[in-house]
Amino acid sequence: MKGVFTLLAILSAMAFSATEMGSTSDSLSNNFRVSASNHLIFSSANNDVDKTSPPVKSFLNEGKARVEFGYWSGGLHFTNSYLASNNPKTNRLIHLEKKSLRYESKNWQVIVGDSHQELGRGMALSLYSEPVFGIDNSLEGAVVKYRPENFEMTFWGGRVNTLVTPVAINPVDMRMKDRNVIMASGSLGYKLNGNNRLGGHYLITVNQRKLDSDLDKRLQTVGLTFSQENILNSIDLYLESNAMVTDKANKGHWIRNPNASASFASLSWSKSPWTLKGELKDYRKFDCDFRRPPSLEEDVPLVNVPNNVSDVTAARIYAENRSLETGTKIYSSFLYGRDRLENANFYHAVLGNKIPLGRKSEVEFKTGYRWLLNHSNISHGSIKGKIKTLPGQMVELEFRKQYSQLQLNTTPTQEDRNAVAITYSFSESWNMSAGLEYVPTNDLELGKEFFNLGASYKKGSLSSRAFIGETSGGAQCAGGVCRQAPAYSGAMLEASYLF
Repeated sequence: MKGVFTLLAILSAMAFSATEMGSTSDSLSNNFRVSASNHLIFSSANNDVDKTSPPVKSFLNEGKARVEFGYWSGGLHFTNSYLASNNPKTNRLIHLEKKSLRYESKNWQVIVGDSHQELGRGMALSLYSEPVFGIDNSLEGAVVKYRPENFEMTFWGGRVNTLVTPVAINPVDMRMKDRNVIMASGSLGYKLNGNNRLGGHYLITVNQRKLDSDLDKRLQTVGLTFSQENILNSIDLYLESNAMVTDKANKGHWIRNPNASASFASLSWSKSPWTLKGELKDYRKFDCDFRRPPSLEEDVPLVNVPNNVSDVTAARIYAENRSLETGTKIYSSFLYGRDRLENANFYHAVLGNKIPLGRKSEVEFKTGYRWLLNHSNISHGSIKGKIKTLPGQMVELEFRKQYSQLQLNTTPTQEDRNAVAITYSFSESWNMSAGLEYVPTNDLELGKEFFNLGASYKKGSLSSRAFIGETSGGAQCAGGVCRQAPAYSGAMLEASYLF
């Protein structure tokens, strides 16, 4: 641990030195800017499989640097990692993850290197970054975009570049070690008038095995989008539909799979104090990597809920009433759909209420019930409150509960998850927290009680967080991505520098 704190001190000195350099550069030219960031994680975690083995120590670090000059900009993203096992495959002194050179003017954008690309609402493709899960999927290639008034034309091509060393405690495995994914796309967009836009896109994706360099899968997607804002001054509309054909290689020949489709529609109306929204999705055998389509599910990490975004039809209605005088908000939603992978209907109803309690104090209640017919049912609820205490200080309390009945069509099981968290902010710079999870339905060897302590500190360019204790694992959601995270037991130190 002493070595880690020494490294932190060195990086802090580097951060403040770079800040001084950046300010000097700015004084030389208003058109020249240099920015950088550094993010590190040190973890000492117990082995949950073998309790007798020593803790697994790991050090992960990533740095990003960006230079801007007039219409031009460039960036680098590098990582390095160290595990106490001294495995040369996991220990990397430095690895260049991303690099890019960009030119951008009023009508043109040209990118060489890595960039994040998305088509429509992410149904056909979404190459994005989500640091919580160590996701940073980018296109390594070239992008050309031409966008005169009321028109936009984009062409790009290259390969998918995922992180070799994700800097996260529970990274998502993108399974890219034995393959390349090569993509090319063209899209057009046209503003019919000031409030609506019509667009279209085409995407071809091929999967290449690294061992023999053969192409074993090919996907072609064509899609149309339409958006209309301020219909009758209060209604917004969005429509998108995609069709996909998939071919698989077999002894030098392409074999066509059944066609697939993915469509989404959203209609929202807002006029104080009301907001109403209706959404519809229809995904039929639309199974492909590197996308993030609308799920319509509430932002609630539901345990053991299959993330079916390939063969499902569902509709959701949402209603909200917000009082401008008191700030009170009450909202509800109802989701109904057909999960064709599970061959069952499902329902999800949610009701919530947020009540201000004075200046900077509030309390929010949320409860819901999700039922996958003859498969599972999940009840969930939460209470969150912020209460101002001494001047400049605040206490935050949260209680969450989920009770699940699973595998009702085979071998029924139950899961009861309860979590309590308290955070006290002594100032805008630092706070301390404590959490307790109680899972009475766990087996004895997994444990039923999980206690942890934490602290965070933010000051200028430095943001840091410390954690010690245990978590039960389970569902975790961030940025529209949900996954089942494993349990964690140990200590962790995380710091980020922006300069």
